[in-house]
Amino acid sequence: MDAEIDQAIAEGKLPGAVLWIEHAGNRYQKAYGDRTVLPESEPMTRDTIFDMASLTKVMATTPAIMLLLERELIKLDEPVFTYIPEFKANGKEAITVRHLMTHVSGLAPGLPASPAWSLDETSRSTISGAPFDHFDRNNLEPFGTR
Repeated sequence: MDAEIDQAIAEGKLPGAVLWIEHAGNRYQKAYGDRTVLPESEPMTRDTIFDMASLTKVMATTPAIMLLLERELIKLDEPVFTYIPEFKANGKEAITVRHLMTHVSGLAPGLPASPAWSLDETSRSTISGAPFDHFDRNNLEPFGTR
């Protein structure tokens, strides 16, 4: 893995990386290259925090939901308002956790990033007011995907 990461950096495919592997109580971690290149180069460190952006859905949300599912604390085909009552507003009562997880809820993209997201009253208000995009309530999927 070291050689592959070093090669990717040398070929300009990425400026740097952090590798962290744990297995059976053993840990290997190493920082490579730079974490920033502009306005000036700054070396990568093992504790560099990365913005996962849209990968958060795959790297964090999906495993978290699957753990809740495994522990029988959530059901994929249950309406979202079962877990977040405010979500029921504006005709969203039929949207299930599965619809959100598979991106067929019909919610418009790009909810505001400000204020910062946590499940506080401001965020609950934003969630309950979230508008539909092109939504077919009979099929619960966005138009053009059938």
